[in-house]
Amino acid sequence: MVPVNSLSENIGLHITSMPSGGKAFMLYDTSVLAEAWADPSNLVLKYKAKQTLPVAVLSCKRISKCDVFFVNTSAARQGYGPTIYEVAMDTVGWLAGDRVHVSKEASELWRKFSLRSDVSSKPIPTECNATPYPENKSWLNFGYKLNYELPVDLLVARHEQVIDRLKENSKISEKELLSFLTDARVRYFNSKYGSQ
Repeated sequence: MVPVNSLSENIGLHITSMPSGGKAFMLYDTSVLAEAWADPSNLVLKYKAKQTLPVAVLSCKRISKCDVFFVNTSAARQGYGPTIYEVAMDTVGWLAGDRVHVSKEASELWRKFSLRSDVSSKPIPTECNATPYPENKSWLNFGYKLNYELPVDLLVARHEQVIDRLKENSKISEKELLSFLTDARVRYFNSKYGSQ
């Protein structure tokens, strides 16, 4: 696991609010983004950047009348899985596994969260209409929340700084840059697991 406090100074965090009320997170290498857009006409460099830019991605949704967010998708480079989950927990509060499919790796991650003293857990409330998992995976029937704060603002500030620099130096619109990041997030997940 790569603790948030140990992340490289190049790692930034892009958070997107989804129309459904969910959120999408991407930890990414801001230096790759800056290099890709140094010459906006270099399409090859931008294409390659979409492959190497993301470090970890996660999207989650909230069900109406439920205070728990449920992970839809996640993918990460080796060691960054717990990091992106912790970033999401710090931002949304209570976080739980998907109610349809949880990979073996994600199930193990949730099991480890259930054992940590610095993470709170609570049964998923009935108003969430969540299908329960069997007893041998009981840790998936809980929402989890960090008992401490992460320096998420610092990660977001790094993202905002690189966006502002690129807008100023390259005369690129913020909308174009954010669209590029969103596409990189989706492509990264799809490259790991295929479109779902």
